[in-house]
Formats: sequence, C-alpha cells, structure tokens
Amino acid sequence: MSSAAIFPQRSSKDPSSPGVRIWNSLILSFAGHVKPNGETIGDPKNVFLTNVAKTYGWKPKCEPFELLPLIITDWYQKTAIFELPDDIKNYLVDISDPEYPELSELKLKWYAIPAVSAMMLEAGGIQYTCTPIAGFSKTRRFLSWICWLSHDTT
Repeated sequence: MSSAAIFPQRSSKDPSSPGVRIWNSLILSFAGHVKPNGETIGDPKNVFLTNVAKTYGWKPKCEPFELLPLIITDWYQKTAIFELPDDIKNYLVDISDPEYPELSELKLKWYAIPAVSAMMLEAGGIQYTCTPIAGFSKTRRFLSWICWLSHDTT
C-alpha cells in the first residue's frame, strides 16, 4: 500500500517561489564518500548530496551503508539537515537470495521502506512542491488515482 504526505501548496501570491523541498531523492538513502584515491565508499549516486550535507554541518562516519540526513529547504529558503534517529537503522535489510548464496557474501543492504521524496505533485494547476510517497512499488497506481481525482470533468 502506498501513502503520501502532501505539504502545503506553492504560494499562489509568488509563483516563482520554489516552495518547500526535500533534496534527498529517497527518504532513506546511503551517503557516498570519495576517498583521496578516488574510490567511492557507499552510494556513488549520492556523492554530491553527501557533500551538501557536510556543508550544512553533517559529520559522517564514512561507512559503506551510512544513511544520509534529510536535507530540507523551507518556505523561507532556509536549508537545514535533519539526522535520522539511530533506530531507523533497524529498517535496513541484508540482500540475499537462496538460489545465489554468494550474494550474501557481498554484505549488501537496502532500506526496507522505500519512500520517494524529491517529487512535486501538480493537480488542477496547483503545485505541491514537497510530496514524499512511501511504497513506490505501487506509486504508479496511487498517482493514477490522484490524477483521476483531479481531472477536469467539465
């Protein structure tokens, strides 16, 4: 089952205002650290975001499956980081497959609750710049339903 959190709409008084924004593409995502020799620890896709978090004061441990803090820009365009609580690490799962036991030897992990966060929803000309959606395996059906509800029947 999918669920969405829809933050207030972009200001109609100032349509050029970017509105609230979550920078992270997923609520739970792994940091990417580049070592001096060029090797990447963690998710190479998130090296830029990891560096952004550091500029806002994040002190990473530089571990392979280190969760990035949330980076959020508010209505007033003030950006801040929000560290995830330690117990959220319990939502990481080991990747394994009984048909390929050697996969377990790689010691890969993934997040148990996928949630897309860098999304905007536009419905009826109103823009909701911050609309994280959990359970994105069903997102297409969920978004189709939202679009159906907002379609113009006149």
